[in-house]
Amino acid sequence: MVFAVAASCVAVGQSKPSPSANPLGPFGESIERRLREQDLRSLPQRLRERRVHNIADPQLIKQMNEDFIRLQKIRAEAVRMIAAGTAFDLKKLEKDSDDLKKRASRLRDALALSEETSTTRPGKKILTIEMVNDAVFDLCIEISRFTENPMFEANGVYTVRDATEASKALDTVIVLARDTGKAAERLRKAN
Repeated sequence: MVFAVAASCVAVGQSKPSPSANPLGPFGESIERRLREQDLRSLPQRLRERRVHNIADPQLIKQMNEDFIRLQKIRAEAVRMIAAGTAFDLKKLEKDSDDLKKRASRLRDALALSEETSTTRPGKKILTIEMVNDAVFDLCIEISRFTENPMFEANGVYTVRDATEASKALDTVIVLARDTGKAAERLRKAN
């Protein structure tokens, strides 16, 4: 019995690590925390460096221009359909939504606007053709918000506010395109 009590006391004593057990010494946790803070603070600089590095590639610039123009063309086609009051071809809408999602995601990565996605607008369930029309209308507005952002003007300035707005608009385009494409596919298969 005495042996069991002594063994439990030794086990309890061994469970607490001594301050010198940390290989970096008594200030190891503080040093690790400072290193993590430095990494977080350097993130905007790394994003700018990645953007400058990417922009130097002529193939990337060509791809970005194509993506930007294609977003505008899809939007213009949708606006014509909405203005004419004609129904959307669900198969074409599904294809265009997938194209929008792919191109908006690629632009978001190439522009290095932000590493985290915005949570301003969660995806919503689109159940009817009327809801599809509303979603396409919202999609057109968000594409306009992105393409008409002041940072894309000829002598535009890259401000944090404009970059944030462009990032939010692209995130919303991606979510709406995904939801619209899924709804168009589901409604097409149901009919």
